[in-house]
Amino acid sequence: HAFPNAHIRYRLNERATFISSYTNTIQRPLYGDVVPYRRVDLEDKDIAEGNPDLRPTLYTNVDFSVDLKVGNEGLFSAEIFDRAVDDYIFSSESIVSGGVYDGYELTRDENSSNAQIRGLELTWNQPISLPVLRKGLSFNCNYVKQETELEYPSRPGEVLPLERHPDNEVKFALSYEREKLFAQVKVNIEDERIYRVGNNVEEDRYVSPSSRVDLSVSYNIQKKTRLYASWGNVTNEPYMETYEGDPSHTTGFRSKGWRVRTGIKLEL
Repeated sequence: HAFPNAHIRYRLNERATFISSYTNTIQRPLYGDVVPYRRVDLEDKDIAEGNPDLRPTLYTNVDFSVDLKVGNEGLFSAEIFDRAVDDYIFSSESIVSGGVYDGYELTRDENSSNAQIRGLELTWNQPISLPVLRKGLSFNCNYVKQETELEYPSRPGEVLPLERHPDNEVKFALSYEREKLFAQVKVNIEDERIYRVGNNVEEDRYVSPSSRVDLSVSYNIQKKTRLYASWGNVTNEPYMETYEGDPSHTTGFRSKGWRVRTGIKLEL
């Protein structure tokens, strides 16, 4: 494949910079998705299999953004993006007809027709100075609002959103960094999103809105030796809660409780 690209940057003044770009990118299938495996669940009558014929997904991207300097060190960025997608990979469900596994539900990744992703991304990074912490403290916020469109092979004539692409996503991070110490609190909030498209509306599987809080701390005891500790999913939120058709009736629930990790990192 050829991936031509072009970038234009115009600095209006000391505080405002305009940027536009045209790029072509590629996303290849995960190795595990192209392995020709088959996993059969006899109890639930489910089959999951790989697809060695998967093609890579190609993106044609057009972006327009403006960077604005806030105060002496802060930066606010607003970006509008439009992405044309070819051979988007999605998770397909079908019912096996005939043979040993007649009536089993088959799940595998497939290539779809062309898709479209449009949206707005806002990013704000701001150092914070407090009476007790003059330096090292900073705040970062990222918000993505997007609209996706795709016609799935199993639902001809219907335009549906892309799987696993929430309409709204917000990320916050509060960080403190000095010569030896680094500490950070991260919050990630995602809107409801479609997880798997079925043969009709009642079979569409959605993931409920989710949020997650993570903490991390590290300290340099020597130039190439660092102690670290991380606390993931502090509020013990569910990893994934799904429903089909009716949001008030949960059809799936996965939990990955909070986890603490600690250790020493050595740079050789």
